[in-house]
Formats: sequence, structure tokens, C-alpha cells
Amino acid sequence: MWYFSENDERQGPVGLEELQELVIQGRVTHGTLVWQKGMAEWQPIEKTELQDFLEKYDKPPLPRISPSFKPEFLNSSNLEQPWVKIGRINTWFKAYWITLAIVAPATLIVSSFMVGVTDAELATYFSEEISLVLGLAFASLMSVAGTVFGYFLIFQCWEVIYTRRSRTTPAKAVGFTFIPLYGLYWQFIAIYGLAKEINQYAKLHKIRNIKVQEPLALWYCITTCTYLIPGLNIITGVAGMVLWIILLNSFRKSIVSILETKPTVR
Repeated sequence: MWYFSENDERQGPVGLEELQELVIQGRVTHGTLVWQKGMAEWQPIEKTELQDFLEKYDKPPLPRISPSFKPEFLNSSNLEQPWVKIGRINTWFKAYWITLAIVAPATLIVSSFMVGVTDAELATYFSEEISLVLGLAFASLMSVAGTVFGYFLIFQCWEVIYTRRSRTTPAKAVGFTFIPLYGLYWQFIAIYGLAKEINQYAKLHKIRNIKVQEPLALWYCITTCTYLIPGLNIITGVAGMVLWIILLNSFRKSIVSILETKPTVR
């Protein structure tokens, strides 16, 4: 059985299998002090018989770099307190719902007015063209607001779980989605890929009660590809909106759970 030092505190005892998992997780790495019965004093793990664990499972130590150099994975956003990110994610989700709650009824009111009013009444207030423009303006506002707030939330989710092994960066995940036509393909990376990345992250770090429904994300991506088909896009547009709301809430809950398991930066 082995003991190891973490945050200046003794941890353990752990067996070899547990120690292997700790190396994979990055909790035990080059320079970590370890000890077992029979050793005169604590030693860095690379100077013990456990060196093979590092060579097989751990990444090599980072090279010495200039203090002025600031690599991407050490940017300020990654060093934020978890509760700060949780607050930001919940804020964007609330903003999405508030916008949806305000604009959606307004759209229905305008649509009902356009259907129920007679031609004579319509001519009294404003022309048919103006009514149509107002209805489309409200609908467009709902769509734009939902898209902006929703993708800000997607960006925050990618930022939390992003590593060098991720299939894309947070900026690309959101930015490439707005490229005409190519964005339809990129949905499968940004949305379906996010669902897979969250589940993989939770499995790797043994975080329970996190499971984003990947088939749901896949169906959403497939649905968005039908928006260009006249007639069918009316049905799939409603289905896509419902799936989008469910997915955003699922992403938010999962990322908040992940952040709650991260230690606070002191």
C-alpha cells in the first residue's frame, strides 16, 4: 500500500490499481511525493519503483517557460472559481428563458391579430404588408435571441470540459456553426460532440448522476438539416425548438455538476 502527498496533505493508503487511476487523472504526477512502509523518507514518485506508472500513463512534465509566456490552458477563464462559472452559466440560461417567455407570447398575439382582423379593420390600422412585417419581426427576434443566448451557453459548456484532446475548441464549436451550409454539418460536432464529450469527461473523472442523452442531441442535429426543406421545416422547426430547450437544460445541469466537483482555487 502507498501514501502520496496532495495539497501538502497525506493521502492514502491506496493500492496499485487505485494509484494507476490517480496517475491517469493527473492527481499523481511527476514530483508527487510518495511513501510506503520500509522507506526511510518520502520520495518523488519518479525516483521509486512506481516510475513505470508515469512512463505508461502520465504525460511528460511541462518544460520550463518564461514567466511572461501564458499558454492557452492557463488563461484566466480556466483559473476562475467554479462558482463564478456556475453563476455565469445559470445567467445565460435564465436570459434564454426570459427572452423566450416574453417574445413567444408577443409573436402569438401578433399572429392572432393578423388572423382575426377583417380586411376593413386591417386597412384602418395599417396595411397588410406592415402586419406581416411586424409578425415576422417578432418571430425573428425570438429566433435570434434564443440563438445568441443558447450558443453563449454552449460556449461556456465547451470551455469547462475543453482539453487538448477535445474534438474542437469552444470558439470553433460556436463560430463554425454560423457558416452557411457548413454549419449544418458542424452541428454534429458542436452539439452532438458536446454531449459525447460531457459523458466521456464524467466517466473519466467518475462523476455520477451525469448522463446527457446522446441520441437526443443526434436527433436535434438531424432535425436542423431539414430546416431547408419547404413545408417540412414547419414541423421540424417546432420539434427542433423543443429538443433545443431540453438539450440546453441537460447541458447546463451536467456542467454545473462537473463544476461542483472541482476544487476551489485558493
